[in-house]
Amino acid sequence: MEDTINCAVVSEALLTILRGQDYPQYVARFGNSQPQVVMDWVPVQRQTIPPVMQGCGIPLSLDIEVQWTKYGSLMNPQAQIVNVTEVIRTNASTLQSLSGGSAVLPVSTSVTFLDISAPAQPGYKAPPTIDAKLPFDFFFPFV
Repeated sequence: MEDTINCAVVSEALLTILRGQDYPQYVARFGNSQPQVVMDWVPVQRQTIPPVMQGCGIPLSLDIEVQWTKYGSLMNPQAQIVNVTEVIRTNASTLQSLSGGSAVLPVSTSVTFLDISAPAQPGYKAPPTIDAKLPFDFFFPFV
């Protein structure tokens, strides 16, 4: 029972360390998003990869994937965040085997920015339609 309590305490402490203080639940879609515009904020998707074996699920890495796209005009596109996913990888080992008997436990954090933009296609306006009425005998000398 004590190992389970220690495991839960260590897991929560490591998760707090990996995420840092005031970890956000939402991320701004643009660099100048206003807090009161709800549609300009993207929720952070949380995903935990459990260990393959049963045991103490200690979080050892936090990977954040930010998917973004180019938005706006072809000449001056702006970056727009489409999706943010947090992936927590856990390990099923015991606390003592993870630290190797020392007080040091190696953890890692990574952030990946993934461009999911479709290739830019220039947009052209439709050619103008010519709606000219010519007199019936306009080409008379040439016909």
